[in-house]
Amino acid sequence: MVLGRLRRARHVFTELDRLRASVNGLTKEVRRLRERVRAEKRKRKRLEVRKVRGARNAASKAAADPELGPVSYLLSYPKSGRTWSSFLYYYYCLTWFDALDLDAAVTDRDFPIRPEQHVRFVKLLRERGPRTGLRTLVCSHAGVAGKKPYWSLDINPSRFLDRPTVLVIRDPRDAVVSHFHHLRYRDGLQAEDVDLAEFIRSEHGVRRVVAFLNIWADAIRPDSSPLLPVIYYEDLRAAPERHARRLLAHLIGLEVDETALRKAVELSAFDRLRQLEREAHIRSGIVDRTNRRRMRRGEIGGQHELTPGDREYLDRIVHHHLDPAFARYRARRS
Repeated sequence: MVLGRLRRARHVFTELDRLRASVNGLTKEVRRLRERVRAEKRKRKRLEVRKVRGARNAASKAAADPELGPVSYLLSYPKSGRTWSSFLYYYYCLTWFDALDLDAAVTDRDFPIRPEQHVRFVKLLRERGPRTGLRTLVCSHAGVAGKKPYWSLDINPSRFLDRPTVLVIRDPRDAVVSHFHHLRYRDGLQAEDVDLAEFIRSEHGVRRVVAFLNIWADAIRPDSSPLLPVIYYEDLRAAPERHARRLLAHLIGLEVDETALRKAVELSAFDRLRQLEREAHIRSGIVDRTNRRRMRRGEIGGQHELTPGDREYLDRIVHHHLDPAFARYRARRS
């Protein structure tokens, strides 16, 4: 009996040693994974800092570059139609200069996500723009491209109002959903364990979109001087030619050529740009997924990913906190 108990005790101790070794191994693995997570966070933070600094300084650097000549600003919150608007300007200028072959050279090789920065296009504007009145276009998110919290936005609208500037805005409820997908699937700045419901309620969610818009509220009121022109994304989707005409007129300060306008609207059609991006992904060997595209869905009010609670939360924040200058967005959807 005593020997049996000793054998069982020895077996228990052996099993405890095995479990202890297993726990130690798991502990080391957890520490290794934690270090990998911390390293990834540090990497993302460095990327975010570089991106925010770059966005903040891009407009001022461009404006200070004497080689660019006169410039116009196109401003927006991320995922509010800036890329689409820049394509309208890009194709308008190419048509005006009879230089659409330049675009073929670009799209045959890759999809230009920032067409206004294409070297040959900038050179074209620098050489021929001063004789025609067409300006170099500087697109900017005014320093909010990364994940700066909503309470610390420090945009100074006055520094953009001394030259032609247009603000492109979108319903905050749509913009925040699209921005979530952009940060997570395209930029890699959004942690995978943060879902859409958590993101929209975070300091980088809908309250940040509202805070950004509120900064510009005084500049867009009818009695403002100078008055900042606004292009609404929803209007541009509903009547592209009409509102593209307004956009271009403000950016160039000249009468818009109707032939060039119609061609720009045709070539900048949302579905066409989506197809160009898809083809560029295939050529580049990138796995093409809708959520990874810059031209993702472009939906208005199509928040199918949101729960009723999410929609109610977005409605409440927009209704109670968005400045009345943006009255069209304050009505509840849910």
